[in-house]
Amino acid sequence: MSLKKIMLNKNMLPWVFAVVSIALVYNYFANNPNLLFKLKNPPQKTKQLVQKNENKIIKNKLNYFNAKNVSAVIKEFDKYNYNLKNNSVPRIQPNKMPSDLKNIKDANLKKEIFIKLMLPMAIDINQNINIKKELLIDIEKKYKIGKKLSVNDINNLKSFGTEFNVKYNQAKIPEMLKQLKIKIQPIPISLVLAQAIVESGWGTSRFAVTGNALFGQWTFDKTEKNKLMPTNRDAGKTHSIKSFSSPYQSMQAYMANLNRNNAYNELRKIRYSLIKLNKPLSSIKLANGLTNYSQEREIYVKKIKSMINKNNLTRYDNYKLQE
Repeated sequence: MSLKKIMLNKNMLPWVFAVVSIALVYNYFANNPNLLFKLKNPPQKTKQLVQKNENKIIKNKLNYFNAKNVSAVIKEFDKYNYNLKNNSVPRIQPNKMPSDLKNIKDANLKKEIFIKLMLPMAIDINQNINIKKELLIDIEKKYKIGKKLSVNDINNLKSFGTEFNVKYNQAKIPEMLKQLKIKIQPIPISLVLAQAIVESGWGTSRFAVTGNALFGQWTFDKTEKNKLMPTNRDAGKTHSIKSFSSPYQSMQAYMANLNRNNAYNELRKIRYSLIKLNKPLSSIKLANGLTNYSQEREIYVKKIKSMINKNNLTRYDNYKLQE
């Protein structure tokens, strides 16, 4: 190599060091979000983190599976290693009630399958209620300190009013907040399970299998499609049993019914008295507010209490969905 070429390369060294140094500094700042300035374009690492969070949110929803029969249901349970001894349950929901659940001879197995089907849905619906409850608490805090409610807050109040049967009145917001605080509360899992068991015969009734009707909810709407006709309806009665597109929708409608219908004012009164005393929600005590749920009235209440005690359903009250 000639002396001239060697000198040229030596002269280029400072420029090479400068370029490398700039690249190293950029990379350091780009990958350290706690520094005093932000780059205009976020580094790829941050983008990937956001994407992971978005995926996690999507996964947190209950996943439908085809519950055409008991074999398909058990296969799905096995896939998640679903065990009732573990108080963390998988995020799954059946698209329908299995048609052959009534054919299971082993009573304990039948009960286990039914409870496993119900638990994730009941927990998820209660979680959604609690989200609304937190939103309501935030709105009330703002209102009490005289802070102006945002358009979002007002829209939420109107939405809650429609959902929970509380009329929105801008001049009577304190009264509305008071009513909503009583209504926007979870239902104990053990009570949900007990009523589903009694109303659907552990998921084997004609209404449950053909219309996902787990809670025997009546409808008087003559225009409603797919409603189910009771075979032993009393003379003079005009009701039908409301059908649903999925078991989840049936349970959601049932819990909304307990939280909004005037027939269950007593249940909500009992529940809110426990909340104010900072006591756990007792399904046995809340069951006393169900006399209007059935024509059997007090006999029905006794059935629900017996079902809770006999099957130790309160053990499921603190179960959670898997993360």
